[in-house]
Amino acid sequence: MLRLRPFKETDSSYILNWIKNEEAFYKWSANRYKAYPPKPEDMIEMYEEASESGNFFPMTAIDDDGLVGHLILRYTDEKNKEVRFGFIIVDSEKRGKGYGKRMLQLAVKYAKKFLGAKRITLGVFENNPSAKFCYESVGFRETDFIEMFPVMGEEWKCIDMEIICHKYSYQHKVQYYETDKMGIVHHSNYIRWMEEARIDFLSNIGWDYKKLEDGGIMSPVIGVDCKYKVNTTFGDVIDIEVYVEEFKGVKLKIGYRMTKEGILVFEGHSEHCFLDTAGKILNIKKVNPDLFSILSEMVE
Repeated sequence: MLRLRPFKETDSSYILNWIKNEEAFYKWSANRYKAYPPKPEDMIEMYEEASESGNFFPMTAIDDDGLVGHLILRYTDEKNKEVRFGFIIVDSEKRGKGYGKRMLQLAVKYAKKFLGAKRITLGVFENNPSAKFCYESVGFRETDFIEMFPVMGEEWKCIDMEIICHKYSYQHKVQYYETDKMGIVHHSNYIRWMEEARIDFLSNIGWDYKKLEDGGIMSPVIGVDCKYKVNTTFGDVIDIEVYVEEFKGVKLKIGYRMTKEGILVFEGHSEHCFLDTAGKILNIKKVNPDLFSILSEMVE
């Protein structure tokens, strides 16, 4: 069984041996090392210096046969709410077998549970599509931030990716047609806003409705509950917080919290099941392990 443990100095020679050429070295390390090829003592020295801050956590993935992979986690903000992954690598003999994905899933769990991460980020070079695909399968999505690195006489584009932990935010501006004769938003529109936010949420975690339905999965609403707190009117900007409240594979419960300029105006939940095209109930853990993993990670 794959598991994570703290990095040991003796791991360094194994990890660096997985790097087979200079191009692979820079894809792994960017410009963090002084020269290629790096030596075990270079890695040990770098990690010792970084660990003095108390915000740096090098980890090694192992299974019953020994070392499998490696990565580091570090805080990037003063409040210790954002964690960045780096130096991600898998044994060169075990790539393409799902080890990298499982290692990252364990690291995401660790970052959330033990480091209290609310946002997890990493960078990947544009010329490393297999790594980017792996990160996307775990739930990382591209941000707007791009960084250029001079590497081997070229300019390499580094794409920033992120996972927003737990809650997701969506914004809706109240339209005139959504108000009633009293000039306030009709109560039925909050249900529509829940759906808007839910669809956008699923799209942002990589599983929009079209992708689900193209894969033969339907997700009907089986229940809704609402609590109306404060009236809203035409022109108001509503911030909608979306979060996964319950999920075990068969039924999904999503929570919604709507605010206007920081004032709570609405709270609600929607419950969903999963069906195939013939109307038979599906267990997402069995039919779509990737989606199951992403949603399970997001449960409050």
